[in-house]
Amino acid sequence: MKNSVLNTTFKTLLLILAATSAGSSLISPCMAQAPQVSFSQLMIPVAYDKCIPHLTAAFGEKGYAVEQSGDRWSMAIKGSNRAVMICGISEGKSETQLTIFVTGPGNVDDDKNGIQAEMERRFRR
Repeated sequence: MKNSVLNTTFKTLLLILAATSAGSSLISPCMAQAPQVSFSQLMIPVAYDKCIPHLTAAFGEKGYAVEQSGDRWSMAIKGSNRAVMICGISEGKSETQLTIFVTGPGNVDDDKNGIQAEMERRFRR
């Protein structure tokens, strides 16, 4: 099960990266630099179903506007940066694998770290 969750997460992130890169190439010159990317994965001490409702709330706390969301993910925008968070089921089911992915021309590391800190704050025991 762990490999299928990681495989699905990787495919989702690859699709998002491809979509972001394709969109950027349409509005940028051919020789433009690719957008910056910041990525992290962590385990949060909460069951999968309790992770999902916090995605949009955490984005809002950090100034992001949610554009789309699904049953286990949410995508948001802040200025010219885009961010995605994905809740993945872990083998033990008492923890959730949280994946955070931020891309854009702004300071993506600061944004990713802020979103990560907000999610960790929400589930601190």
